[in-house]
Amino acid sequence: MKRPPFSTFPLSVRLGITLTIAGWCFFILSQAVITSALALLPVTLALVCGVMIYSLKPFARVVCGAFNVLMAAAGVYALYRLSAEQPSGAWASLPAVMRAVQVILFSAAAYYVLQKRTADFYRRQV
Repeated sequence: MKRPPFSTFPLSVRLGITLTIAGWCFFILSQAVITSALALLPVTLALVCGVMIYSLKPFARVVCGAFNVLMAAAGVYALYRLSAEQPSGAWASLPAVMRAVQVILFSAAAYYVLQKRTADFYRRQV
């Protein structure tokens, strides 16, 4: 079966795929800025998740949705720890802002990837 062009996907699917890839890219770049190093595990997870979500397989949608939820939860926990360690002015620091953007990107990606319209589209691709 020939894969339809990306522009013909439903809006929720396009947003889910785009936000998942944007979330992982922002996560990797922000970690590189914060730590001045590039870890291979997040890069590998980002590549696997990006390929899986674009494969249009129903199980891949669920796995990437779960990864997005876990990444958003990890970002919320990191924000909590950051505020506990530096209570005064911690929310205006660069790591806090980067974590907040990560939480927003991964939460929005999870929302769109786990929608019923997205699930219906992935089910029809099998």
